[in-house]
Amino acid sequence: MIFFTDENFPYRANRLLGAFDPDNEVRALLDYFHKGTPDVDWLRQIGKWPERPVIVGGDGRILRNDVELAALRECGSTFVYLSRGGRRPRGTVSRST
Repeated sequence: MIFFTDENFPYRANRLLGAFDPDNEVRALLDYFHKGTPDVDWLRQIGKWPERPVIVGGDGRILRNDVELAALRECGSTFVYLSRGGRRPRGTVSRST
């Protein structure tokens, strides 16, 4: 499995994740795209990869911007949003177990 971290995920943490899980691959946006690449652009590109990565993001705005959300859906990847302080972005659902 491939985990793809966005620009808002701490870059150094990618190595840490890789060390704890050597069976999966961790890729950082900054290793593939320039800093500041619009979300829509890199989402379209990773949507063309043979194996769709799980996107680990630190920016919940992607879920509130209609154009970016459409690009996320089109790319076919799972998106995991790591929020600060337990906040959920508008439009997400909380499930109780």
